[in-house]
Amino acid sequence: MNPVNADFCTATKNLRLLMQKIGMPGYEKGRGFLFYENSSPTPTHFKIRHCLFEAITNENRGQSILDLVTLRNGDDFLPQNYPVAQQQTRDKQQKIRDKLFDLQKTHRLVPLQARGEDGYIMSPSDYLTQLENAIVELQFNLWHWPITPRAGSSGKDSFTADIVQIRTLVPPPPPVSNSPSKRKIPAYVDPESSACARKKRET
Repeated sequence: MNPVNADFCTATKNLRLLMQKIGMPGYEKGRGFLFYENSSPTPTHFKIRHCLFEAITNENRGQSILDLVTLRNGDDFLPQNYPVAQQQTRDKQQKIRDKLFDLQKTHRLVPLQARGEDGYIMSPSDYLTQLENAIVELQFNLWHWPITPRAGSSGKDSFTADIVQIRTLVPPPPPVSNSPSKRKIPAYVDPESSACARKKRET
């Protein structure tokens, strides 16, 4: 078995044991956290999340999650510079960025703690290219929410996982181009050499 797959199997096994220990006796397991594919007896993946914006309160007002001044890519973390869907028109993209900028009045930004092999925090625009298909070390907090029984239904154990930090161990492989390889066309071909080649094929 691939060492990475073995590590994942061990992690999910420990995760299920932990969920069993903290779950409420007699409660059903809630859905939406662990996922199984092709009738697999063990989870094939699980769902994690990250809250990008946090409401400003009297306790956290004036506090910054990330010191943008000391970062080499600090401007990338400003709300108005966050990447938006490329399929949107330019006007739509600008409206979204304006709304993100205005959101600073009521919320503060909580950047995803995703780091490359060098230990530096990634720019938001690099999440898709640097994290997809990469091998990472994932640290997260597991939250348990017991949902009390209602009339005609039993109680349920609901679990969610919040990302603490992502650290790249092995970067993703380079993208594979779907376009055919381009051949260089010479500016000049000796007519004699072409004629000789045709004669050889004919004989």
